[in-house]
Amino acid sequence: MRYIISEKALEELNQAADYYKAEVDTECAKFFAVRFHETINFICNYPNAWPLVRTEIRRCSLKGFPYFVLYKINPNSEIVILSVLHDKSNHGYYGK
Repeated sequence: MRYIISEKALEELNQAADYYKAEVDTECAKFFAVRFHETINFICNYPNAWPLVRTEIRRCSLKGFPYFVLYKINPNSEIVILSVLHDKSNHGYYGK
């Protein structure tokens, strides 16, 4: 499946990678990016495998990191990455 990343999700992804680079090291930031891309590949291959957290919005965890990806599937079967959130962030806007 094809996917697109929203500007918001891209900004959140970059902020998380910057945090790992500054607070841990460059290798950790690179590994975070690798895990993100693996997660996107899993979502593209099995888009309905993760639970709905709100109408049309699904949540998939990043293995090894306290982050998750929120996404939806458009009617044209395109996946839209909506957000990349830390597990401790405020989840109220999507229904948790």
